[in-house]
Amino acid sequence: LSKIEGTILICVQFRRYCVDRNLFKASFQMKFMDKKLETKTEEKQPEKKENKDWVKMKPAEIKQIVIDLAKKGETPAKIGLILRDQHGVAKAKLLGKKISQIITEEGIVIKSMKENVEGKITKLNTHSAKHKHDYSAKRSLTKKLWIVSKLTKEAAA
Repeated sequence: LSKIEGTILICVQFRRYCVDRNLFKASFQMKFMDKKLETKTEEKQPEKKENKDWVKMKPAEIKQIVIDLAKKGETPAKIGLILRDQHGVAKAKLLGKKISQIITEEGIVIKSMKENVEGKITKLNTHSAKHKHDYSAKRSLTKKLWIVSKLTKEAAA
């Protein structure tokens, strides 16, 4: 056997060893069929729309908090984090609506994804002008530029 075939054989044997002893994550069931490794994800249970007993706030209170934060200029993602961290609401979707749906119903204009990314790009440009050897910032700047180009292509299509 060549080195490559030997390593492939070892990998297959290790997979079989792990499958026999249930060493893979519980969310995957591993099966061997015709020498192929197939994964089946377990079915997710649908989310219940009712309010949980550990959520002390009423839906009207949560909605008011969402509206106040949106008027301050927070993004829907940031609003969700604030609800989770400060108010103990795991998901605002327990109300039956997404945060962005609540905001648009109230007529509040949300910044688009492109505007948010462009703001981050300007901050990264000023940062990288001061700190020329911050390579991780330069890498994140190129990622943001990729995102902007992707968004402009989607808007044009």
